[in-house]
Amino acid sequence: MSPWKDRDYYAWIVFLSEGPTMWREIPPPKRSEGPKSVGRAYRVVQLVSEIYDTILVEEVTFGHEGCCKKVRSVNKIDLDAFAKAFGFVGEISGFEFVQWGSGTSFLFRFQGRLFLATGLGKPTLTVSESETLAPNPALQPTPQGGAAERRR
Repeated sequence: MSPWKDRDYYAWIVFLSEGPTMWREIPPPKRSEGPKSVGRAYRVVQLVSEIYDTILVEEVTFGHEGCCKKVRSVNKIDLDAFAKAFGFVGEISGFEFVQWGSGTSFLFRFQGRLFLATGLGKPTLTVSESETLAPNPALQPTPQGGAAERRR
């Protein structure tokens, strides 16, 4: 991934998904105050210009109790290097976000093949081909009666 700074790309977004927020407590500035909770999440952003995909990973931060959401950093995934590494030829298009695996990983399809990207927040994103979808136990199919159930 490489930094993608000072660019106005929101007009080209065709897809955006935000992963789960990872919360942590920070010590209060004064002993008389309670600790403050701050959060971090990653977003996968897909841009399309003509027929070519650009995939960005945004890091967003939240202040105390979810206040003041900000984009802290934006990095571009090198789809050319990805395509070469996995033997794709031709146009760099066909990216499809599938689901979040965790706060720092996600599944995606590229030209019909399934991949897992891990290591969001680290200097290098690791991508590996995945054979199957990892089940998300919180998401269950809607039963015939119409009401969705969440299994625990």
